[in-house]
Amino acid sequence: MLIAQITDTHLTEHGGLAQGAVDTLPKLQSVVDSINGLPCPPDVVLFTGDLADNCHPDAYTELARLRSELKQPSFVIPGNHDDRALMREAFLELPGQGDAPIQYAIEDFPVRIVALDTQLTGEDTGVLCEDRLDWLESCLSERPDVPTLIMMHHPPFQTFIDEMDHYGIVSGVRRLEEL
Repeated sequence: MLIAQITDTHLTEHGGLAQGAVDTLPKLQSVVDSINGLPCPPDVVLFTGDLADNCHPDAYTELARLRSELKQPSFVIPGNHDDRALMREAFLELPGQGDAPIQYAIEDFPVRIVALDTQLTGEDTGVLCEDRLDWLESCLSERPDVPTLIMMHHPPFQTFIDEMDHYGIVSGVRRLEEL
């Protein structure tokens, strides 16, 4: 199974610049075009957070448009820059309501994909609280013999990339390891 991962797209409203410096929309368009043109395309595309730079609704509308251009199914999870309620408005397939964590399992592939929300609202760091880890444990126990990939925004381990490690997960990593 081939999986393409796209992360930290930081899309803005039309004409806006991410972090005041980069027009990310044409860059993401190029990525989508490249994926669609691969001679051996992925089976699925995962967008793993920081979809929008400033939580503007138009950013999610643009991402929805670009996702529709992909030839493969695609799935999203929030990052620390995202607004869950706006994501749910743009991506109607997402479970839950409002600012509740966005978590779900994708059962359509040889590898099961579990989307685990690590966003800590209003913070750059991530979290795996007991409720999310309880949900993950329950989800994993439903199909323990199926190979599973956990899709999340914040890395649950030290990357040795200073910026990434500064914004890592602040709690729950030990229990995640146990699960």
